[in-house]
Amino acid sequence: CPLDFYYTYVCGLKEAEEVEEEIEDSTMGDIVHQVLEDIYKDYSKHGISAEGIKKDLKRIPKMVGNEYTEKLKQTTLTGNNYISKEIAITQVEKVLKSDLEHLKAGRSLKILGTEEELSTTLEFSIQRELVKVHLKGTADRIDELDGVVRIIDYKTGKVETKSVPELNLDDPVAEKHAKSLQLAYYSYLYSKNHPNKKVSSWIFAIKNSKQLLFEGKLTGLESFGETFIDKFEELIHSLLAEITDSDKLLIHNEDSKWCQVC
Repeated sequence: CPLDFYYTYVCGLKEAEEVEEEIEDSTMGDIVHQVLEDIYKDYSKHGISAEGIKKDLKRIPKMVGNEYTEKLKQTTLTGNNYISKEIAITQVEKVLKSDLEHLKAGRSLKILGTEEELSTTLEFSIQRELVKVHLKGTADRIDELDGVVRIIDYKTGKVETKSVPELNLDDPVAEKHAKSLQLAYYSYLYSKNHPNKKVSSWIFAIKNSKQLLFEGKLTGLESFGETFIDKFEELIHSLLAEITDSDKLLIHNEDSKWCQVC
């Protein structure tokens, strides 16, 4: 929604933080992200191993419990808060168990970073004046599996195959392609700084009961290399042109899913 973009990123408006009595889904997602960051940042420093994962699987209930106590200011969790905590524990375990399967199968897995800020700049013309545009994004996790870098985004909401369709950079960007565009954007930012690396981007759908991994794919194109970078920059330029077009207003989009919670 263009108006949501204006409120959030131009005006810098945010919701006021309040102490919760019952945990919300967004807060549970924050807790899952935080526990995974705490575990995997240690792996990025000291390496990941099957033995290490097995030890950390035993620590997860306490780590998650501590986060809930801190967020809710409650030492004893009951009702929905207790159920939420147990679900969060299961979600964190799911990620570690997936990596454990890779290692048991003899695959090479390295954790390169967690909560890594990716950034680059490009030049864009606004009213015939050339300006530098700073682009950035934060990757929940970056690893390397069998020599291929994976940019990973943890999703604690529901993810379906149809919500991560193959992205065609030659077509106008539709809202239904938001997740696919986000993954391509991460690949672009990483590739700009690591042009010789083979890169892939993934969603870890932690809430899903069946499918955990969703790969971001492009129509007829790899998500790395000079051709990909050039085509993606064309897309960015077209989006910037739309945003900075003085004849177009940043108005409410009634079809936007954001407006269900606005």
